[in-house]
Amino acid sequence: MAAVNQDTMTPQHMRAARALLGWSVREMAKQVHVAEATIKRCETGQSVQQISRMTIFDAFKEHGVWMVDGDSLGVGLRNTSVGQNIAH
Repeated sequence: MAAVNQDTMTPQHMRAARALLGWSVREMAKQVHVAEATIKRCETGQSVQQISRMTIFDAFKEHGVWMVDGDSLGVGLRNTSVGQNIAH
């Protein structure tokens, strides 16, 4: 499995990462400082500006989300307080 970056992050990665963080689209927009419409477009596979994808990807990383791709999609959340990983 390969690590995902802002260019290879899929709509499925985004939706799973947002779910792991427990964010609604509105909450994510506030946390990431990106418009709700941009998040919705990204999560449905529509094109968005590269800076928006990078901002979203970086925010996920800052909040402990990791993503992999390969035979199957993988998204997890690092629990830095106890050093454990939660994967889905």
